[in-house]
Formats: sequence, structure tokens, C-alpha cells
Amino acid sequence: MKRRLGALAASTALCALYATVRAPWHWLGWVALVPWLLSLDAAARPRDALLDTWLFTASFTVAVFAWFPGAIHGYTGAPAWLCWLMLLLLAPLLEPQFLAFAAVRRWGGRAAGVLAYVGVEWAAPKLLADTLGYGLYPAADVRQVAELAGVPGLTLLLLCGNEAAAALARATRARDARRASTAAVALGVLVTLPAVYGHFRRTQLDRERASAPVVAMGLVQTGLTHYDALAAQVGTYEAVVRIVGAHRAISSKLAASQPLDLLVWPETAYPTTYGAPQSEEGAEMDAEIRRLAAQLSTPLLFGTYDAEGGHEHNAAVLLSPSGERLGTYRKARLFPFTEYTPRWLEWARGALPWMGTWTPGGGAVVLRLPLRNGGSAAIAPLICYDATDAALVAAARRLGAQALVTISNDGWFAGTRGVELDLAGAAFRSIETRLPQARATPDGLTASISDTGEVLLRAEPSRPSGLIAELSLSPAPLTPAARWGQWLGPVSLAAAAAVLAARALRRQHPRG
Repeated sequence: MKRRLGALAASTALCALYATVRAPWHWLGWVALVPWLLSLDAAARPRDALLDTWLFTASFTVAVFAWFPGAIHGYTGAPAWLCWLMLLLLAPLLEPQFLAFAAVRRWGGRAAGVLAYVGVEWAAPKLLADTLGYGLYPAADVRQVAELAGVPGLTLLLLCGNEAAAALARATRARDARRASTAAVALGVLVTLPAVYGHFRRTQLDRERASAPVVAMGLVQTGLTHYDALAAQVGTYEAVVRIVGAHRAISSKLAASQPLDLLVWPETAYPTTYGAPQSEEGAEMDAEIRRLAAQLSTPLLFGTYDAEGGHEHNAAVLLSPSGERLGTYRKARLFPFTEYTPRWLEWARGALPWMGTWTPGGGAVVLRLPLRNGGSAAIAPLICYDATDAALVAAARRLGAQALVTISNDGWFAGTRGVELDLAGAAFRSIETRLPQARATPDGLTASISDTGEVLLRAEPSRPSGLIAELSLSPAPLTPAARWGQWLGPVSLAAAAAVLAARALRRQHPRG
């Protein structure tokens, strides 16, 4: 038992370092699971293997998402111990792929286990949309493989690499030189082949980008995040005035520094319903926003609320240089419970007043942005949690998007590792679709991202500032990840089921 617990502790520690998403720890992803895999191999009974997996799921969740309970505590006011307890209890639901992997690996073989891992991650809704492949973000060449099968493709490579490393360890222990050399070659190919492919693609994209038209976007970061607290302190109207004033001041400086094609304000930067004022003061604030766009003679994309038919949406509105409304995007992927509450849970609202009331939007939208030199560009707005949905972004790419504009408010987990993970996740959407991206947050990581996922510019967190993101609209063709979306998940799940069915038939009819 002591040896098994030691193996779990070793894999947990390696995964914790890997989850920092920083070089050089990202290379640990190729071997982080090896101690746990060897423990699974050594388990005499299936229940021992499943018990080890349950323990590893809990320790993995705590190690990788140690920042999450504190963020929930700060947002909801729930006791910190309760937030930690919920994280531990929900670990098997947050990471169900580990249990599926261990079970299928035990009865269907190692290859089937790998396929089940990827397939279950696709099939089971995951609260934080995480997968192992995100940890490879610092590997600038290797991460380019995401254009083929999304981040799950990198997860598949990592799982195969860990199985190869475990095979190498078993063969070395058994002094089987032939199997050891085979496993070492397999591991080497898994690590180097994606890097070679990625280097070729980066070179190709850099060459294409050199002659592409450039769109200049001014990204506003005010340092203001907790709008509710400000409203409680000074009143709702005065809070809106201060927030809009802070955005106006930085916008004016950006517009004066150079001609811009677009100004971008973060999520809910205009923290009231735009276009449907509920008072004369609200109507005046709407008019103030329109006057600002006209005075700066620059299109403005800003986060706000949108109301229709008794439903309220977290939205982004695009205004023309004259202040005319050009289009609206409604956030499609709402964070469970804090932004969106299922009807079956409405009974608990009295005890949990922080539960959300927004209605999700209808899906991807592409807006036409008029450019200062004539013509237009097709931009796809994303709001915060939308950037975790690869299928949503792929749909926007298929609609003709030439650039992604992400607005977010990371204030509820500012100062934690979650902010960096959020940025890495957004960068992978650019790799999968080969679209450049501008990202504006009030206090998180305002940044510009290239079509290879490179962060070109980033603002310092917790300080008011403005960035000018120059995005190259390269005419890259649809990638497999953009054309087919999350195709690897269902294919892997079907393949794992087929392997299990074949094994079952073989046991029933051994002679056949």
C-alpha cells in the first residue's frame, strides 16, 4: 500500500508542476502519469486499480485546481472549508476520464484506455473545460498540432507518450533490451514528430502573415472589476458613470496615439442594459456611449447587457464610428450556476442569491467591422467562458471570421493561476482556427495573440492601461479542427467501444 501511495504522490507532484503551464515544466507532461500507470499495472485486483484511480483523481484535482476554491469563496462568500470539501467530493465528476481510462485499460488494453480517456472527456461536460493538452502551450512548435484535432489531439499524444515511457520503465526493470529500445523509439517519435510539424507550420504561417492586411485595435484595461461592490458603495448610476469615464479616458489616449480600426472594452464594461434604458438617466448614458464613438470617429465593441422578451443576456455590442449599432453578440457559453441556473435548481435561489439569471445566446456570430482605410473585416466576438468552447469558435471560423475579439472579466479569480490558464486556453482557439485574437479584460491579462498562439503584447495585471493590437488577417484555409470541430472525441469513444466489444466477443467465442 505504501508503494502505491508513493506512486500516486509522485504523479500528483509531477502533474502539479506540469499544470503551471510554464517552461521547462511542460516537458513533464510526457512522463507525469508514469508512476500512476505502473501502479495500475501492479494492482492485483480491479478494485485496487479503481481505488488508486479515485484517490489520484482527488489528488490531481486539488493539485491542479488549488486556486479554484479560493476563487469560489471570494465570489460567493461561502466558507473556504466548504469550497475545498466540494472540490474533493466533486473530483470524480470534474475529472471522469481518469476512472473511464483505468477501467477500460484494465479490460480492453492500454490503447483502448487512451481512446476512452479522450472520448469521455468529449462526452462528459467538464466545468472548467480542461484537458492535459493545455499544459503543452509553452512548446511553441508542438502546440501547432492543435490545428489538426484541437487540444484533445495533444492530450492523445501525451497519453501515448506516458504509456511509452511506462513501457520503457517496465522493460528496463525486466532487462528486456529489445522492448526497451522499441519503447524509447516510440517515445522519441511522439515527442519529436509534432515538433517538426509545428516548426514547418510556424515558418509557413510567418511567411503568409508578412503580406497580410493589418487591423489595429485599441484594448482598454481600467483595473476596475468588482462593479457590484462599487455600486453598493456609491450607487448604481454613479458607479456606471465612473466605469464609463475610466474607459473613456483610456480610449481617448489610445485613439490619439494612432489611427484605430476598433476600440475594445471588456466584458460588462457598460454594466447596464444597452438600448433598452429603464430611466432617463439610462437613456442619457446610452447616448453618451454613442457620442464617444462619434467623437473618436472609431468603431467601439463593448461588453454590456442585452434584453429581449423578458430575458437578459451577457452581450457585446458593436457601434459604428457614427455611433450606429452595427450588431450584437450574446454570450453562448455561460458559466454554470454563477451566470446561468437550470430551472430545476431555481428552488435554491433564496439560499444562494449569487446564482445567475442570464439566458445563453444562440451561438457563434460574425460582425462586419468597417475599416478606416475602406472595406471591412469579419470579427467574431467571444465573451469570457466562450473561449473555452472550441466548437463555438470553430463555428465562427466557418462563418467567415477573420479575427477573434475576446472580452472577459477575470476579476473573480484575479491573482491566481486561473488567469494564466484562461489566456493559454484562449490562445489555443487561435491555433485551432488560425485566427489572430485581441483580448480585453478589466484586470486580468489584456493581450494580443497571433494565429500561432504567440502572445505578442500583454498588459500588466491590476493596472489601468491600454494596448494597441495589430492583427494580421492572413487568408489561411480552414484547418481540420475548424472544419470538423471536435472530431477526435467521438471517434475515440467509438473506437474504444469497438475494442471493448471485440474483446467481449473474443472471450465468449475464443475459438472463433
